[in-house]
Amino acid sequence: MALLEQIDDDEVLVELPQWLADENVGYTQGSVPTAFVGRIATESNEAIQLADSAAARSIRKLAHRISQLEQSDSDEQDDWLDDRLTEHREEFNQRNDAVSLNDEWLPKSAIVQVLKRQE
Repeated sequence: MALLEQIDDDEVLVELPQWLADENVGYTQGSVPTAFVGRIATESNEAIQLADSAAARSIRKLAHRISQLEQSDSDEQDDWLDDRLTEHREEFNQRNDAVSLNDEWLPKSAIVQVLKRQE
């Protein structure tokens, strides 16, 4: 999965059930996202709190583009590829316009899965 390859070592991909996403995200244009990338800021025995989170679908396309550019070996387009790669990495790291779950406590018992990047 290209997205997991691009996230930082301290970030996780969290998948929530629809009801929990509806409860914690609120209104968004279109459907409410159920998968988020972020860091676990705080954790108790019962729940986790994410920081710097973003809806996974909004950054998945960028992650795929970055992976494609990283695998390209065209000598003719090196400068263009480097520029595009830099641009996509900056967009991916900023995640300014993405729906987030910052400051929301998520009960561990309700989380569908948590995936962490593996080296």
